[in-house]
Amino acid sequence: MCSWKNRIESPGIRAALTASMVALAFFFIGSSNVHTKREPEPVPDTRIDLSALGLPKDFFSFEDEGPRTIIGYRFVVWLNPDEVVVGFNTSPHSRVAPDQKVEGSARLLAFGSNGELKSKRDIPYLADGNGEIVAEGQAMAGPRQTLVFRIQSVNLDQEGRNESKSGVLLVDSNLRDVARIERLLEQLTFVDHALVFQDGFTLGAVTYLRYL
Repeated sequence: MCSWKNRIESPGIRAALTASMVALAFFFIGSSNVHTKREPEPVPDTRIDLSALGLPKDFFSFEDEGPRTIIGYRFVVWLNPDEVVVGFNTSPHSRVAPDQKVEGSARLLAFGSNGELKSKRDIPYLADGNGEIVAEGQAMAGPRQTLVFRIQSVNLDQEGRNESKSGVLLVDSNLRDVARIERLLEQLTFVDHALVFQDGFTLGAVTYLRYL
């Protein structure tokens, strides 16, 4: 009587086991491909080459592993179903020299839903925090189809004794000024169509500006 070891080691059975294992492996690979197959990405109706409109070549390759000390902007905001504003900073993400401050500049581009460029505007801003960690630049849809461009506060000196004023700039769909308010924006309330600003550091002290 031959042992199980001898039976498994016989050439015929070994070949059969090998073939079965290969077939099983292909089955699992095929099943895996079926489950992990990704749906095709939707084809965009419109493509816009932002590099031709001033987007820096290395804009998306920038990687900041340390704390951010230079304010940058990167946003896409729909004001309504037919108009969208794209914004990005054209100024550097870091100092080119330790003693040379970065002068911020944000480019705003307003497009129609068909990709047609309607208007363009550059907004200068204080970008350099003098070594202090800063917040990322932000923009959002505002009341009455406006764009709310947030202006962040930064240190004006190395010692941190003076800070610039924070606030918001409201622009319309043609990127023209609607209002500029030098207060700290706390939130937007679309139910009441209001911008809520914080008054100093007093708990509960806020100012409501309502836009009907």
